[in-house]
Amino acid sequence: MSEEPIQFDREKETETAIKILKGIINKSIGKEVFEKDYKTAMQAQKELNRIFDVYSAQNDQEENKTDAKTEIVKELLQPLYPETEEVTELARKARAEIERAR
Repeated sequence: MSEEPIQFDREKETETAIKILKGIINKSIGKEVFEKDYKTAMQAQKELNRIFDVYSAQNDQEENKTDAKTEIVKELLQPLYPETEEVTELARKARAEIERAR
């Protein structure tokens, strides 16, 4: 007997998961609910965020912002300390210079 792999429709399964999770949230903290269950609602929301890949998108944006800021700092400080390549070292030297000037 050969076993055939189970057919998996990712889009349909994702839609189903989203409907279930939204239902859980609604049953946990919906308008008609007397005793709200925020813990369950938060867990369901975390799962929705995971499905929509919210966190990795945020991390990518944060990483891009950090890279851009690092490049700006390097552009501004590199001419002052041409022998230094590392951004953290550039920042350290600039800070030391500022402290001496006070």
